[in-house]
Amino acid sequence: MYRRLIAKRSVTACLLAAGFCHALAGNAPLWLRPVRISPDGKQIAFCYMGDIYTVPAGGGAARQLTTSPAYDTAPCWSPDGKHIAFSSDRSGSMDVYVMPAGGGPARRLTAHSATETVAGWLDESTILFSRTGHPTARDIIFPGSTYKKMYRVSLSGGRQTLYSALPMDNVCVGHDGSIIYNNVKGYENLWRKHHTSSITRDVWSVKDGQYQQLTTTHAEVRDPLWNPTGEGFYCIDEEDGTLNVTQRTANGKRIQLTHFHGSPVRYLSVSDQGTLCFSHDGGIYTLTPGSQPQPVSVSIISDNKPEPLRQDKVRQGATSISVSPDGKQVAFILNGDVYVTDAEYKTTRQLTDTPGRERTVSFRPDGKAVAYDSERGGVWSIYECEIKGSKE
Repeated sequence: MYRRLIAKRSVTACLLAAGFCHALAGNAPLWLRPVRISPDGKQIAFCYMGDIYTVPAGGGAARQLTTSPAYDTAPCWSPDGKHIAFSSDRSGSMDVYVMPAGGGPARRLTAHSATETVAGWLDESTILFSRTGHPTARDIIFPGSTYKKMYRVSLSGGRQTLYSALPMDNVCVGHDGSIIYNNVKGYENLWRKHHTSSITRDVWSVKDGQYQQLTTTHAEVRDPLWNPTGEGFYCIDEEDGTLNVTQRTANGKRIQLTHFHGSPVRYLSVSDQGTLCFSHDGGIYTLTPGSQPQPVSVSIISDNKPEPLRQDKVRQGATSISVSPDGKQVAFILNGDVYVTDAEYKTTRQLTDTPGRERTVSFRPDGKAVAYDSERGGVWSIYECEIKGSKE
């Protein structure tokens, strides 16, 4: 059996387990994100288990648009609502694809080996996307994944052209061609919460080559969106301690539209009529300014068959080898898991099969168990596992 020698954050683990059981009991799909509402406000595109779906904004049965075994993400409606651009790693790295909004064959528009993520549409025939840096061996230490450049590509395909060498995040294109975006000051984990620092993102706008800073706060301000009425913009910010939806008027006044506590709001989008859509605590919500957020009920019918198990013969790559005191067994780490092999009979047993990474294995003095480091829940701790027995 496992015996944890260093216990940390046990309360957090219990709460997470309770939340997971509650999600199963509710029998409702969760973590439907990223989400993006259509320009007419009638449909919402979202990602679930690596595929792209759409659902009526009022809730109902979702329609699956992609069925590729690859990972499809970042769906983005064209301004006329006829197409959805998205990113997929169908060919190894993330490339830009486009498909009819009602479903149909997807066309690949880019083929660069770097990661390319759809950011928006400049107009009904031009897609805007980001591309990570592709450094040479000399400057590989440069964080290319953080300082991305913006490119554009035609709906019909063809050569991609540089749109902006200035790093931009969460880009929104207005009807007049103006752009609102988050600047990039340095590296920070995208999912970090509850912090105020000099690296938090600010909101900027650009039109006709003229840049203007719109926010100056030490709290996070993300996902800026032009208000369709032309009066300021929407965003999510953390000024009250939790990422919530807010409105900024043309004169800079801040109006808080949601009042969630704890779980943050993510992936804000807006329709041409001003209906906001976002993800919160794994679910999808819509919001009309001046009213309360409305959860979107989603039902998904999908045949998600598990991939068949595959047996691999591996003859190299083992690390952190430890020999038992009697010299009859060898423990080692392979692909982040702990194995023990018999030196005489050449039989090997896998002791761990966790999503976390294990390292630094060592036999106990009596040879009946091994100890090792394991990363569980983002925390490195020491574990012990008995070699024999029905439970590990």
